[in-house]
Amino acid sequence: MRFKNKTVIITGAATGIGKSTAIRLGYEGANVIIIDIKEDLANAVAEEISKQGGTALAFQSDVRDSAKIYHIVDETVNRYGGVDILINNAGGPAGWYYKEKHRRFIDTTEETWRMIVDINLIGTMIVTRAVLD
Repeated sequence: MRFKNKTVIITGAATGIGKSTAIRLGYEGANVIIIDIKEDLANAVAEEISKQGGTALAFQSDVRDSAKIYHIVDETVNRYGGVDILINNAGGPAGWYYKEKHRRFIDTTEETWRMIVDINLIGTMIVTRAVLD
């Protein structure tokens, strides 16, 4: 139980690397806060952690939504006394969110690129600021 009583926020934790990290940290005793845009999948990860004896809360949010992110962090601090670890995992390659997975780089729209930069860069800044504030 290396992370017993440590509180961890993980963005993009409903699938992939974020999900695996959340489950492992829950197994290791952490209080895991899952933030993801996909509410049903985030809830499923929290449920999986709880079933293995861990503690987890799932929140639906886009990391670009600063008001919601600050609310989630405030709720986490009120419940657990602080945040010990932040894992900014939300993000993805061009086309990932708008279902343009098979689009070639040269055909990727400027709108899609701006959205990806906002998630990967601005979203990371928003969540980090909320935790450090």
